[in-house]
Amino acid sequence: MKKIENKTKIATLLLLLILVNSALLLLTSNVVQAALAPEQPYSGALKPGDVADGTFDTDVWISVRPEVVGVNVPVLVNVWATPASNAHRRLHGFHIIITKPDGTTDEFTMDSEIDTAATWMEYVPTQIGEYQYKVEFPGTFHPAGYYNNGEIFTEASEAGSAYRGVAYYSGSTYYNPDNSPEYTFTVQEEMVFSWSPSLMEAPTDYWERPVSPEHREWLSVIGDFPWYGPAGPDYYTMYPDCSPRWNQRMDFYPYVEGPESAHIAWKREQNIAGITGIGRYGEYGARGWSYTVPSSTRSSTPSSITMVIGGRGYLTVPKVLSQIVDGEVETVETDALQCVDIRTGEVLWEVDGFTHSQSQSSFGTWRFQGAIEYPSMDIVYLDGDRLCKYDENTGAQTLDVSISPLTSAIHYMNGYALGVQNLGGGDYRLINFTTTGSTSNFANRVMSNISWPLSSVPATTDYTLGIAASFGRGLIGYSGTTTEQRLVTVNLYTGQVIVNKTIAPAGSGEFMGYSGASDVCDKGIYAFLTAWGTFVGLDIQTGEIRWTSPRMDEPWDANGFGAYDTTSAYGMFYRAAYTGIYAFDWDTGDIVWKYEAPAITPFETPYINPEGETVYSFNGEIWAADGKIYSVNTEHTATQPYTRGWQLHCVDAKTGEGIFKTIMDGARMTAIADGYLSLRDSYTGTIFVLGKGKSETTVTTPDVAVPKGTAMTIKGTVHDLSPAQPGTPCVAKESMSTQMEYLHRQMPIGGFWGDETILGIPVTLTAIGDDGTYIDLGTITTEGYSGTFGKTWTPTEQGTYKIIASFAGDESYGSSSATTWVTVGPAASAGGTIEPESALISTEVSIALAVVAVVAIGALAFVFLRRRK
Repeated sequence: MKKIENKTKIATLLLLLILVNSALLLLTSNVVQAALAPEQPYSGALKPGDVADGTFDTDVWISVRPEVVGVNVPVLVNVWATPASNAHRRLHGFHIIITKPDGTTDEFTMDSEIDTAATWMEYVPTQIGEYQYKVEFPGTFHPAGYYNNGEIFTEASEAGSAYRGVAYYSGSTYYNPDNSPEYTFTVQEEMVFSWSPSLMEAPTDYWERPVSPEHREWLSVIGDFPWYGPAGPDYYTMYPDCSPRWNQRMDFYPYVEGPESAHIAWKREQNIAGITGIGRYGEYGARGWSYTVPSSTRSSTPSSITMVIGGRGYLTVPKVLSQIVDGEVETVETDALQCVDIRTGEVLWEVDGFTHSQSQSSFGTWRFQGAIEYPSMDIVYLDGDRLCKYDENTGAQTLDVSISPLTSAIHYMNGYALGVQNLGGGDYRLINFTTTGSTSNFANRVMSNISWPLSSVPATTDYTLGIAASFGRGLIGYSGTTTEQRLVTVNLYTGQVIVNKTIAPAGSGEFMGYSGASDVCDKGIYAFLTAWGTFVGLDIQTGEIRWTSPRMDEPWDANGFGAYDTTSAYGMFYRAAYTGIYAFDWDTGDIVWKYEAPAITPFETPYINPEGETVYSFNGEIWAADGKIYSVNTEHTATQPYTRGWQLHCVDAKTGEGIFKTIMDGARMTAIADGYLSLRDSYTGTIFVLGKGKSETTVTTPDVAVPKGTAMTIKGTVHDLSPAQPGTPCVAKESMSTQMEYLHRQMPIGGFWGDETILGIPVTLTAIGDDGTYIDLGTITTEGYSGTFGKTWTPTEQGTYKIIASFAGDESYGSSSATTWVTVGPAASAGGTIEPESALISTEVSIALAVVAVVAIGALAFVFLRRRK
């Protein structure tokens, strides 16, 4: 009986909810109906009493493309009528009939879009054979009135706004019925390609900007940097294990390619840095002269490419200008904004900071960084309480407006930003505003404004779920103990606190940690690093502990200190630790893989792995892009003398297998796009950009005809055309790090220990005869140190041959080829036995002549000696 009562109560509650919702719907409907005119357009014959002021014969048409299509592939169906329906009016009731090969039909009824009297749909044929299709139009009556988006309103003021204004028709119109002819299309088993298959994939060879509309399929790899999301429809197929929203700790960059070898495309030596004479100068003290050799390395950070848009990199460089300031000539330091080709480093344009300073006495600095706003392509930068915009083609500042009462804000999505307003007394408001448009009235930008329990938007915010998460922890403090460790999570849309839970009480050492900089929040889990070398995953919707990871390796990583960078991508999060990079599974917290960087010598670093092997430390940024992890060796606080041999590492994000590494100590990553990675190296004061370069192939053959059956040599070169090292030999990927370190860091050509050999690249040789005969001459490998190659070929037939040398390209170079010609003539004729000719003079005469010559030489010598005296 109790169960029946409970069911009755539930049914009653459901009924009440339905009634309430119905009342709300009725209320909404009544409000709308009050603005709509009682008489609306309709399809079919004229109703009794309706008389049209104008009646028009109508031609209706239908088309399907393509005419031949593969089974289960959509076809495009277009329907339209003449005359057009005119502004804000539709034609109603297009009846599309598609007859399948088996005689059954699929039928669809649609209205046209406004203005054009046209509409369209996609249809998927599932049978092989001939399809028939047609459209029937029953006619449409348009009463007089105020039209907006196909509906009639009683007054213009009630019709709302429209992109071309409300359309008023003083008379009524009737479009007569009509039927189209019947057409056919054919469905076959074989697929009909919508575009060339060779163009339907992302490029693998060297490519350049701009990308023409014919390469629509390249959209997956031609993204810009940085990325703020949100994800497009293809994201979920391309990155199924990645969050579709930007995350401040994520450092994941979709829609771009990254380099797969150590090849340097271009560099710019900007600042004086590296080993300098400073270490040779001494100081005189109580104990006499002393020399500070450890400080002999000068560190000077060069400019950074902070953005890449359409293959163009943007960076600021220091400049000194002599300008008239307040009526006087002064030398003023400023910044110049440069736009460079990310592939070559060519400066496309440059403007200086004075051009856009707010007054002549205030030069200011460039702030060309932040987010890219789509589709305008404006550069949006939030600088304190200012919203600034710049033109990506000229660098001109196009907007500089206040966002007060906010004093700071962050981008979290294309066209949107968040900021926290401090009301005082511990009260805050979270303001969500749009950065699009040019209004200077901040109130017009505000999308939402809610009470907020936190003083900021935490870096550990899961924007996919819309939950901000904050976790407090620390080591033993001045109080002599640890503070309480509490998880607080808040709904970004409502400001409602979801979790406010003590994870560990004050005085507990279980979950204490050194820094929150290692924490990352994604997939509904807050992962924090403990002082004991483990990560703990907290559910941000319940506060429950989801998992605790295994402890990282002893002795250095088991302490959880010193290395404070993480990123999230591909269903994992990654930590740069002192003895390597770790990948953790988001679902379980398990360690999926660990990548280590063995030190070149065992004396350069104090860090060792559990086996006692000396390894280089990681601590700096980790970037995820193109299925790869990029990171550089560094440590918490580098001291002189600096560690030698630190490298840039590229690792497979799924497996942890190394892809390449190259010495790049003192470097930090600054941008990645189009297959190029830019770094600023403070130890050499140089900008480096890694990525593919162009190659150049040459080939030569003998200039004279070669007899048939006679061996000849085909030779040539394959050289690198990259601005960083033009004219140098192209080398194999396995030798790329050694080659780049030799060319740009003055390391030995034979490698650090002299045990490496520079390997060349494969070249395919082909001969094509006069008659089109194709002869494969084989593939040879260039000589790694010079880039040259040679091949002996013995032609067996006469004629003129075209010789083609082709290099297919690889991870470091684009492809290239060259062509030459050689003539093969008749074979050399066979000769008879050659008899020795008879002597012209006798042996006796020869002896006599020799004696005369000796006497003459002696006489000349006697005369010369007498003259010397």
